[in-house]
Amino acid sequence: MTYLLVDQEWEAEIPEGIDGIIRAPTPTGAIIQRVGFLGERHNLAAVHEIQDASDIRPVSKWLANDASPSTERNVVDPALAGSPLAFYVSLNRAMTENPPPEKDQAIIALLQSVGLGPDQSDDLASFDPGTRKGLERALRDGMALLSQVSIAGGDTKIVNRWAYNQMSWGRTGETFDFLTRSGTQSFSGFLEHQIEEVVKLRAHFDENGDVLDGRLGRYILHFPADKIPQAKAFWSVTAYDADYNLFANPSERYSFGSLDKSLKYDEQGGVTFYIQAETPPLEYRSNWLPVPKAPFNLFLRAYLPDDTLIQQTYEPPAVVRVD
Repeated sequence: MTYLLVDQEWEAEIPEGIDGIIRAPTPTGAIIQRVGFLGERHNLAAVHEIQDASDIRPVSKWLANDASPSTERNVVDPALAGSPLAFYVSLNRAMTENPPPEKDQAIIALLQSVGLGPDQSDDLASFDPGTRKGLERALRDGMALLSQVSIAGGDTKIVNRWAYNQMSWGRTGETFDFLTRSGTQSFSGFLEHQIEEVVKLRAHFDENGDVLDGRLGRYILHFPADKIPQAKAFWSVTAYDADYNLFANPSERYSFGSLDKSLKYDEQGGVTFYIQAETPPLEYRSNWLPVPKAPFNLFLRAYLPDDTLIQQTYEPPAVVRVD
């Protein structure tokens, strides 16, 4: 399938070979492609084939059958590399090229009062020392705040120490929920779906409220048959380190879920994950989810979730420390 990605104003002739048109709401954006597969986790040849056959390119290159990558564009002056003010240069340029909607004018006015926002200067060296120091402090304190919000879960429902994603995920810009968008969506994630597509729950703590930490021992997460997440596509549990990155480990195992054929269920139809840094005994290895010898967190995702997850009536089991 081949789709043409255009802006809201585009009205030109559609080239031959196009199966459909997608109108983007903004001038710039990002595309995340996910490929689900039912095979063994180390046999990814079919997935790689799909990935290699997928691309995105300008219409001119597509018409010329030119698959070469486009030139990367760096919007930050290399002279600012490593400077805390480099972020604000990117902010100004991004907001100029992709102007915020009219409804956000109140916050835009606030940013403009310190020289930030659409059509503002890229030369932050011209700012007075007090403003420069304040902007540097804002970045430092802001990142610390986002870390605290992410660990706490934000203003959302928490069940058995699992924090649901906020109901507004994927729509936070529409609801003016900038703290959720920057904290639990972006700081500890990346781009987020709307909850009808994916419901996500994150755990930073065990059943007793203690921080999950691979140095402290072993953990189990047991889903009884009637507590297994219900999803039309699939569900999974993924382990992340304290920086919300995947944990590199010799087994190359990062998540488990309904698509894993090696996952063993008990006689009652339930399933138990063994979450620990050390390799467990042989009988537990099929359901072993490695974690670092350091603080970590877990993400429970359900793709195309049922209504119990969307309405947040589903109660996930707590993570239990066993030693």
